Amino acid sequence: MLAFLAIHVAAAVAAAPQNCSNPAVAHHDYCNHTLPIDARVEDLLGQLTMEEKTAHVLEAGGSVPRLGVPQLGNTECLRGYLSMFPQALAMSQSWNVSLVQAVAAATGDEVRGAANAAQNSNGQSGGGALACFDPVINVCRDPRWGRCQEGYGEDAELTAALGEQYVSGLQFGKSVAGQSAKYLKVLAGCKHFDVHSGPENNNYGWTTGALGTPPHTNANQVRMMVLVLLLVLLVLMLVLMLTHTNANQDLRPGPAAA
Repeated sequence: MLAFLAIHVAAAVAAAPQNCSNPAVAHHDYCNHTLPIDARVEDLLGQLTMEEKTAHVLEAGGSVPRLGVPQLGNTECLRGYLSMFPQALAMSQSWNVSLVQAVAAATGDEVRGAANAAQNSNGQSGGGALACFDPVINVCRDPRWGRCQEGYGEDAELTAALGEQYVSGLQFGKSVAGQSAKYLKVLAGCKHFDVHSGPENNNYGWTTGALGTPPHTNANQVRMMVLVLLLVLLVLMLVLMLTHTNANQDLRPGPAAA
């Protein structure tokens, strides 16, 4: 959890500059833009209370007014933010990594612009989001999943290439080879590493509770999955046994010639 918190705070430092013009916080190392990002993150982590750290590992993030840290809001950036580009699956059919990167760069500009516009006169965040829930890099193995349109299709190599360029476009606004910016424009969040990689509704044994509640495991669904897998293994074993028996019978010598 500490590693995850460090990544989240580092993202906040990189993408959402603190209100360091406030004399009450300007003396802290995390406001010193001449220091390395790692040093600034370590200093900011040392200033946070346990409650503030806990708030930062939640999905919505948490502002820390006493340290001049705005809330790092989340939003969807899959195919534009203010603009409306084609779905990811449709864009993938172009097989054009430069085009997809350009879409991501435009999307990142819109997200950053909206976040800047949401800031009030004191420089504090007024609700603008700088963290994106995109791109979707799941490979579509089964159309019954229900979310294939959010990804780049069934080709793993194409998905990797387009996903890489989409991250680069969102965060830097340029190709992967040209990444040189010190600060991120917005934050890309590749998904899904768990749970949402299969058919919707039960997501292979996981289910989500009411809005605002954490996901929990449905024991009945897990037991059903295990039972189905055991039945499949049993059928495969029977098929192999029958195949082996038939093969042995075919190899037996026929009756001797008269």
